Amino acid sequence: VHSVAEALQGRVAGVVVTNASGEPGAYPDIIVRGPVNIRGAGPLYVIDGIPFTDPGNSFNMQDVENIEIIKDASAAAIYGAAAAGGVILVTTKKGKPGKLQITANGTIGTRKPLKLPKLLSKDDYITARTANGDDAESYFGPEADRKNLPNTNWSDYLFSNSLEQNYSVSLAGGNERSNYYMSLGYNNQEGVYLDNFLKRYSLRINSDHKINAHLKVGQNFYLSSQNENPYQEPNQGILNYRSSPIMNVYDASNPLGGWGKTPDYFQGGNPVGGQLQRYNRNNNYEANLAVYAELEIIKGLKIRQNLGMRYSAGDNYFYSYPYDWGSAQNSVAQFGKGYGKNLDFIGNTTINYSKKIHQHDFSLLAGFEAKKAKGDNIEGYANGPAAVLTRDFNFVRQLTDLNTVKGSGSGVYRTSSTFGRLTYNYADKYLFTANIRRDGVSTAFGQNNKYGVFPSLSVGWKVINENFMKGSKIFSDLRLSVSHGTLGNSDVPNFLFLSSYSRGYNAIFGPNGPILNSFNIATQMPNKDIKWENVTTTNIRADFGFLKNALTVTLDFYSRQTKQMVYDIPIPGSAGQGQFVQYNIGQMSNKGLDFLINYNGNIGREFKFNIGLNGSYNKNKLISLDPKLGGEFQDGYLNELYYGEPASKTEPGQPLGQFFGFVVEGIYQTDEEGAKGPVTYDEYQPHAGDLKYKDLNKDGIIDEADQTYIGNPWPKLNYGITLGLEYKGFDISALFAGVQGVDIYNSQEAFDHVLYSDYNTTSAIFKSSFFNGNGVTNVPRSSWPVDNPDFGGWDANGNWAYVSSYHVQNGSYLKMRNLQIGYTLSSKIIKRTGISSARVFVMADNLFTITKYKGYDPEIAGDVRARGIDESAYRYPNTRLFAAGINVNF
Repeated sequence: VHSVAEALQGRVAGVVVTNASGEPGAYPDIIVRGPVNIRGAGPLYVIDGIPFTDPGNSFNMQDVENIEIIKDASAAAIYGAAAAGGVILVTTKKGKPGKLQITANGTIGTRKPLKLPKLLSKDDYITARTANGDDAESYFGPEADRKNLPNTNWSDYLFSNSLEQNYSVSLAGGNERSNYYMSLGYNNQEGVYLDNFLKRYSLRINSDHKINAHLKVGQNFYLSSQNENPYQEPNQGILNYRSSPIMNVYDASNPLGGWGKTPDYFQGGNPVGGQLQRYNRNNNYEANLAVYAELEIIKGLKIRQNLGMRYSAGDNYFYSYPYDWGSAQNSVAQFGKGYGKNLDFIGNTTINYSKKIHQHDFSLLAGFEAKKAKGDNIEGYANGPAAVLTRDFNFVRQLTDLNTVKGSGSGVYRTSSTFGRLTYNYADKYLFTANIRRDGVSTAFGQNNKYGVFPSLSVGWKVINENFMKGSKIFSDLRLSVSHGTLGNSDVPNFLFLSSYSRGYNAIFGPNGPILNSFNIATQMPNKDIKWENVTTTNIRADFGFLKNALTVTLDFYSRQTKQMVYDIPIPGSAGQGQFVQYNIGQMSNKGLDFLINYNGNIGREFKFNIGLNGSYNKNKLISLDPKLGGEFQDGYLNELYYGEPASKTEPGQPLGQFFGFVVEGIYQTDEEGAKGPVTYDEYQPHAGDLKYKDLNKDGIIDEADQTYIGNPWPKLNYGITLGLEYKGFDISALFAGVQGVDIYNSQEAFDHVLYSDYNTTSAIFKSSFFNGNGVTNVPRSSWPVDNPDFGGWDANGNWAYVSSYHVQNGSYLKMRNLQIGYTLSSKIIKRTGISSARVFVMADNLFTITKYKGYDPEIAGDVRARGIDESAYRYPNTRLFAAGINVNF
């Protein structure tokens, strides 16, 4: 496990879900799903009590003690404006009193790319181009010379199996007054894409100390260093559809880079050259420090001070070597270097008083929190023959005699918050919690709407502790809770209430006047009235235990209403103030059910097993939309094969981002049948092999009036299954994840079935109707018939370029996310080695996927407003990992 995000997909056991009354329940949550948020805001990560942004893959997961997921508004409301996307509480490991504990972990494995497209080889490419109506002489030269053309499979050069390694060692110990935990980590991931890798080194030091009976202090320190070479994503997509099989990868006679050159007709590049001619190194550093002091003034009254700092910096550079691959040339070397740093400070002071009087147990908490974040960056470039010789700007300038182009920027973010909480517990039966928080973000909202107030209430009833439940033969646990709360969403850009400007055009006043720079171009239209996005959630939760809690069930019903949603509204270029303005557009509803079922059992003394089932059902709907927006908005703009057509539409009364287009009723089997059908709005009369679009308004023309909702990208059910077995030192664990009742818009199919422009394609094109001698098949034509000179060729192809239900497919799937088989060595084997315990294991990720989806991978996410659109050509491919590892304790 390399990141918190992976942990949330279920790769860490023993995740804790916090219930409505704020009480943790020991239920293993294997997947985290949440209601739809229009901005797609992610969760707030609170690491050892300090809220920070997503730690990403800079975090060493071997340091994690446990993770708690808070989705309930009442429990999350204490975090206020940052909690709309949920709250993830991460607690790292601590030392324990006793002897020194040394732990070492190591994993090594190989990762392979899955389902890469098989693009046409030379012979099939020539056949397909000829069948497509392209002039063979122009494309390939005389027929006698074609046997000497190259036959390059670009995937063989760009994708390969990669090595992945993860190692860590930790020391932990302490006594009754002090404890410590220290760890070192190393992670090396070679990407499956050419010259793509990520290395991470990490150090953690945690400690806690009791100064005396009243005062405790402690600190958590984490340091990481990452070295990365990112892949250079080509503008034609990472899966290389715009590559030609009839060109060489390398050509020693080419003086600029030695790259193979493209054919004359071909405007794509050399994919291998595009990745290797630019040498990148991104060096990123991060340091996190959290310290606390807790003073108990009198019994039950505590004051705690938390201080946190996060420093992140980047030292990135690249060399761009001269190159020539025919369709593009660059004879000048370039060197670029950038520095950036961000410094975040956070401090919160809390005072907490707890008291128990007979059966009454209550506590009061009040606190103040302030955050400040500031970032700066500077970058520069130098061109010339010597640019690749050194990383020093001054040296480059002296050798090249060229000015270095520089750019810089800075940002600031400040918040101020006050909060309070009251909890009450009577006889361990009746629970009450109230939270309130007031947040102000000085850099996000204007003076009139600077502050947001976020209250919450919850009540809980431990029914199992009632006298009438004693001796129950059915329930071993029964708890009910109801909560209601409001959260905010501060995930918006800074200074939305201010105009911003960039450098304009130069101007000369008078015949000999000076050259003056202007700053009169507004890059952002201000919105002085923008407000907080409010998310109000009601939860009703029930927890059941049966068979002495061997079987546990959790049901959580929720209703989540989002008001004053913040959204990017497009504005015309004629406004002269940028492309978008942030605006409060309306209200959205999410309603659903989360459930969790877990069973732990055994057969005899040595065979133990557990089975877990987790699921989430959510239904979202746009309630209202500002009339100024025209009552609807479109999104999901597709790739160039669809001419950028939008595939998604949102309007009140409907879920967000449903697919919107033409309904397809089949494929015309004859020209006579097509002649009786409606014409398209470009006046094309369909032929045999064309899609049969439904004329909804019966006017004889297929146009925008015939478009309707054709699919829903939001699943009816997300679910996960965990299985675990233990027997005589052996253990097996498996994690499955699935989605049911979801649609995917497979725009990727156009890449696989069409020879667009000078792109390559796959052998699937030979299954198209009337292609290379075919008749009508179950696949439509890849282009309109060429006998219509006004609408011939791809430019008028509505079969693949129109948004239609033909491309909407069932996206349900079940994946085996992870399988691990381990063996713990017996004490007889290791007793003389000084090792207290040792476990070896083998594991695999993404072993198989069960699905009816026709694309490469049904696990499609995407933007909230453009979800479920498969454009695999532009995505890093899915991978499968096989690995082995060892865990040793001394």
